[in-house]
Amino acid sequence: MALVLPALFGAAVLAVAARWGLGLSPDSAVYVGAARSIISGRGFSLLADSGNFAPIIYYPPLYPLLLALPGSGGLDPVSVAKWLNILLFGANIFLAGTITFALTASLGATVITASLVATAFPMVMVHSMAWSEPLFIFFELWGIIFLLSYLRKPGYRSLVAAAGVIGLSVLSRYAGVAFVASAAVGILVLDSGLWKRRVVHAGAFLAVSLFPISLWLLRNWWAAGSATHRQFSFHPLGVDRVTDVINTIISWFTAFPHVSSWFQMLTVGLTVFGGLAFWLWGRRQAAGDESISPNRTKIITSLLALIVASYLLLLVVSISFLDAQIPVDTRILSPAYVAFGAPG
Repeated sequence: MALVLPALFGAAVLAVAARWGLGLSPDSAVYVGAARSIISGRGFSLLADSGNFAPIIYYPPLYPLLLALPGSGGLDPVSVAKWLNILLFGANIFLAGTITFALTASLGATVITASLVATAFPMVMVHSMAWSEPLFIFFELWGIIFLLSYLRKPGYRSLVAAAGVIGLSVLSRYAGVAFVASAAVGILVLDSGLWKRRVVHAGAFLAVSLFPISLWLLRNWWAAGSATHRQFSFHPLGVDRVTDVINTIISWFTAFPHVSSWFQMLTVGLTVFGGLAFWLWGRRQAAGDESISPNRTKIITSLLALIVASYLLLLVVSISFLDAQIPVDTRILSPAYVAFGAPG
């Protein structure tokens, strides 16, 4: 019940803020157009310059498919996107709080975290747009919960559940492959069982989680002659992109983006200091709870760090070898924020 209230509050505020609809971008136009194409029976395609419908391969299919599902009832994908994001915002607030409780066993820390997620700029921003990030974050958080369940008590039920959910994250955004990689590494290094079992379970995890996207990439190759329509070329990450990352992260923690730099740094410093104090308080609460062992805390924090590191590494590789124009902004970095900033 303690997590239900922040989740309902966040969903209600977003519903009021989006009463005229979500924000739209060029990517949103692709998602909505693909959904309308699916509803009309043309499949996952868009109208090309030639005047014919061409298959979409640059984007994975799950988000447009969800927008299209209620279409048989006459609902437009734009309206579906709004209500889907409202539901996802509430769910993501709840799931972030659930992970915090697993880390601290503190009801106070859990409620505070859920409340912060409900008002955090990166979360509010991505949920107010017709983008695939809210769905990706939903699967990301569920995947973390299932992985923690597996690492606490290894078994094929929780392993397959984690693999299935993480596999769906890749169908939401291709960047989910970073989550697959970090989860497989986590199974290998964080599980306390015999190495033979770890290797077998990691292999099973990879087979299940990568099976759906493998089928989709084969469809792309058969339909358009390319898996993702991305060209390989080398353009190394520049200092300006690193600066973009720093500026984006700073913008998350200051409520005064248009004031002087020194005042921004002051607000960031106070936020970081408060966050560190909150984290230490949560650790102290966990240390006093016999149900939270030091090993469990280590597993959770290590898994979250693995997820963040793998996502950032994928971003560096993508910019350096696939697409130099990838913007390093709040939208792109939001999954890393959720994995490390919100639960921790």
